[in-house]
Amino acid sequence: MCHDPRALPLALFVLLFATACQRETEPPVQQALDVVEEIAEGQREVTDARVDAALDPTLDDSPAEAAEATYRIRTEKAEAEHDVARQLCDAIQDAMQQEACFEDALEQYEAAMEKAENKRRALAGRNRGATASDS
Repeated sequence: MCHDPRALPLALFVLLFATACQRETEPPVQQALDVVEEIAEGQREVTDARVDAALDPTLDDSPAEAAEATYRIRTEKAEAEHDVARQLCDAIQDAMQQEACFEDALEQYEAAMEKAENKRRALAGRNRGATASDS
């Protein structure tokens, strides 16, 4: 997935503006089912990333590959949490509260993605240092 992170706030604004006057809400049971589906989908994605990492024989020999696998797990988790948060925001009736919820969810997502990237860089830097000292 390659998305411009600056496009998401604009897309959320357009979506909220377009639906503000004609807002039809789902029944609470359907909203709960949507959240449960997002949780299950997120768990599957994170589990798939973990299984892929566990079964990859190159991770023991390639610290860079191990860093990438860790990054993938962290990003899958961040995306899953963001999807669930957005579903929860969808259930909010008040437009201003809903917008604030979406903004908070986006901030948390961006922070998690930044943390994952920083961890990847730290692992890559540590691994380059170990490789250089091995020579």
